[in-house]
Amino acid sequence: MAYKVMAADDEAIMRKAMTTLINWEDLGCELIYVASTGTEVMERLELLKPVFSFWIFKCREKTGLKLQNISGSRSLRQK
Repeated sequence: MAYKVMAADDEAIMRKAMTTLINWEDLGCELIYVASTGTEVMERLELLKPVFSFWIFKCREKTGLKLQNISGSRSLRQK
């Protein structure tokens, strides 16, 4: 059984790298979604319920740290 992973970055080149340079299957994972904004992350977290998620954001909308605080307050289970 593969772990469901969701990743996010506000830079297109980084999103492309996450999908092409990392062999998710070799890691026992399935990359189920790659988001580009903090809002998109919050919408998809609740819908897709990934086991792991990681975000790299410096944008004004929501930083990765703000997303962690919001998702924790909503009791979204993730690692």
